[in-house]
Amino acid sequence: MGDERFERMLQLATFLLHTNRPVRQDEIVAEIPGYPEGADARRKAFERDKRELRDELGVELIEEGGRYSVDPRAAFLDLDLSDDERAALNVALSAVSLEGGSGDALRKLGGRTA
Repeated sequence: MGDERFERMLQLATFLLHTNRPVRQDEIVAEIPGYPEGADARRKAFERDKRELRDELGVELIEEGGRYSVDPRAAFLDLDLSDDERAALNVALSAVSLEGGSGDALRKLGGRTA
């Protein structure tokens, strides 16, 4: 898979994870850069991206009446950390600097952000 297509698929997954409603394909391809011109070419590229998201990245798109979404509960890790493991994760994340801060990453992994 080429870098541009991989980037587009990550943007697609991120876009769908951060929308608060299912969105139509035409809304998606208008928002995500890199889709080809022409309705048929865009449809084929979107279908290919859906397959690769599912098969290669393990992200399942939900389709409801021609609109797409991703269940955020299915897209994030559930590590079921013990209190000691969570504390170790807090220490490790405080020792590194992540772009945009580590609070969101920590929350997604089951840690405390307060």
